[in-house]
Amino acid sequence: MTGSMNSARKVQDAESLRGIVCDYYGITEKRLCSPLRNRPLVIARHMFWHIARELAPVLSLQTLARLGGRANHTSVIHGIAKMSSDLILYDNLREDRDCIMALAAAGQMQSDCLSMGVSLKDLGLNTAVCIAGLRVPASKRPEFNYRHWVWKTLSKNS
Repeated sequence: MTGSMNSARKVQDAESLRGIVCDYYGITEKRLCSPLRNRPLVIARHMFWHIARELAPVLSLQTLARLGGRANHTSVIHGIAKMSSDLILYDNLREDRDCIMALAAAGQMQSDCLSMGVSLKDLGLNTAVCIAGLRVPASKRPEFNYRHWVWKTLSKNS
């Protein structure tokens, strides 16, 4: 029973990540999942699959294909491989990936705050603009280390 609940949460997290990627690239989830193959949509779709596979490796390739609007897992395999090689070549893609990961971490941080009964305001963290899912220029992005934040927060509450 807990295994199915955990996988359901992972799917929900992947759906949230899909929303973050769509917001970041300025497209709708409907367009991301459409059969269209123009370059901006393909990049966003491949980025979603690449990050989702990294953050939730327990999700099947078939599930990721469904979340990306594809019929089978071969598109996901190709997309992840393509994005992995493109990240090595292109600085702007690495910057996009880092920002999307920061947005995902901020969303997870907000979720953790709610579950622990702690507000971000109490912690003095300026992450509201990231949590809102807005695309933030690198120069204005708050920097935080999520793992350090969790350790610090948990040790403070103990």
